[in-house]
Amino acid sequence: MRAVFHRPHPKKITDKGAVNSVKRFLENAGVTCD
Repeated sequence: MRAVFHRPHPKKITDKGAVNSVKRFLENAGVTCD
């Protein structure tokens, strides 16, 4: 599996939608937290 993440802008604050999107992607990839 390959994923590319980039910064579309220099802001350090990430909006809630982006966080949810990344979380869903990681869950679909089988990544878990212990």
